[in-house]
Amino acid sequence: MELDRLTNALITLGVILIGAGLFLCLAPPIMNNTQTESKSVPQLQTLISTFMLDKGDRFEGYFTVSGGDNGIKFNIEDPNASTILDAGTVTGRRDFAFTAEFTGTYTLTFDNSDSLTGKTIFLSYSGTTRFPSSVAVVIALFGLAILTFGMSLAVVTRRNGPNRSRLF
Repeated sequence: MELDRLTNALITLGVILIGAGLFLCLAPPIMNNTQTESKSVPQLQTLISTFMLDKGDRFEGYFTVSGGDNGIKFNIEDPNASTILDAGTVTGRRDFAFTAEFTGTYTLTFDNSDSLTGKTIFLSYSGTTRFPSSVAVVIALFGLAILTFGMSLAVVTRRNGPNRSRLF
């Protein structure tokens, strides 16, 4: 009797884990993380901020620039060093948004190399990402292994009869 309950529990757990793994593989974006930071860009220098994104991640935000003549050059590059956005010289506020076409490091460059005055950048951004598919697949495979063990246990129990539920 105890073995029957264990068998049913293992089969149920296996089915739940397989379902969870499949759901996570197919789920819509699940993580939206908003960050804000203030950074100084000294005169005649460049500030580079990097972000690791997976293919399909959505990245968006804005920044404001203040100090000196308030102008700063801004661009975004993908992991292949291709320019996604070249905003030129920005004064005031600049919004940006893109969907990552590649997995890798994306670069936001704030170029103050032409200015004799320092600037302050207030940067706000958020990224929306999916649950890592490799983790979801591992969960589903683990569920399949438990389900298989539970079903094997059920076969052994039925072969041995209801009163002789022993594995060995």
